[in-house]
Amino acid sequence: MSLSDRRRHPRFPFHSRAQLQAGDTEFNGTLMDISLAGALFATDRHLDFPAGTKCRLTIYRHRRSSLSALGGEIVYCANHLFGLQFLEVSGEAENELRQLIDMNLAPPRLLERDLAALLR
Repeated sequence: MSLSDRRRHPRFPFHSRAQLQAGDTEFNGTLMDISLAGALFATDRHLDFPAGTKCRLTIYRHRRSSLSALGGEIVYCANHLFGLQFLEVSGEAENELRQLIDMNLAPPRLLERDLAALLR
């Protein structure tokens, strides 16, 4: 059984600025993908944290300061990539995650419309 078959929640590509706090260390990076249960985070720094390290992920969005910080743990760490599993997702944070995922799933053809078509 592949890893994707074992996941309860599908992951979606999602590129956004984010900050990860692990132990006493905070560092900025990019969110690469996200689901309701976890995320893949990348940074340009080579850092090494053992699996099980508690962390908090803050996702920054355009025109809003940030999404509620999501508590979790690092389940994968290789060079500059971190696989995160969320452990504490409040109802409000889950709703925000669902909105982020839904907004990211818009069909590409919607992005190709011109202004005149939008005003009709």
